[in-house]
Amino acid sequence: SFSGFGLSVALPIYLHTGDGGTFNSDGRPRLMPQIIADYRHEIGLKVALNVGYMVRPTRFVHNIRSDDQVKLALGVEAPVGWDPMRVVASVHGTIQTGADRDPNDLSKSSSDLRGTPVELDLGVRYDPIPDVHLTAGGGLGVTEGFGSPDFRVFLGVDYSPSEKDTDEDGVVDSEDQCVDVPEDKDDFQDSDGCPDPDNDKDGGLDT
Repeated sequence: SFSGFGLSVALPIYLHTGDGGTFNSDGRPRLMPQIIADYRHEIGLKVALNVGYMVRPTRFVHNIRSDDQVKLALGVEAPVGWDPMRVVASVHGTIQTGADRDPNDLSKSSSDLRGTPVELDLGVRYDPIPDVHLTAGGGLGVTEGFGSPDFRVFLGVDYSPSEKDTDEDGVVDSEDQCVDVPEDKDDFQDSDGCPDPDNDKDGGLDT
């Protein structure tokens, strides 16, 4: 199976379909550019990090400020010694770029963490059949920021079809020109899925 580092970028766009007067919308579209990095180890350990910047207008609800935000999330999936089951954990939160106001004096800034919710979740993932995943667990708020829960429970089912890799060389069958023979991973035409015993074509086997 695939192991190593991965890196990607994303640009979600949120449309303002809700009512701004009831704080279900910012009154204009929001953008959140993201950088997503992950690492997978051959033993089944997976680690992912998301960092995003939410661009939104400045608004106040009494002393609470709504402004641009930094979004952070770290997730881990670890094997438990039984292939169908893994432990999953994540910590995710929001950092407000602007300070809230002092509820007793709205002309002053406040340094509390009301605008910085952070949550920690822990659960298990079980695969009853190939490509079907069941996830269950719970979590709690680490800070008292708005949006940080006292506790949370979750249960989910998802279907993620995976491509077959018959020879387990990291090249899926649809791209593998030698489905039953594994690639030799010598930094020479490794993407075709075929071993290359004589890279320089001189008639002598590589050593």
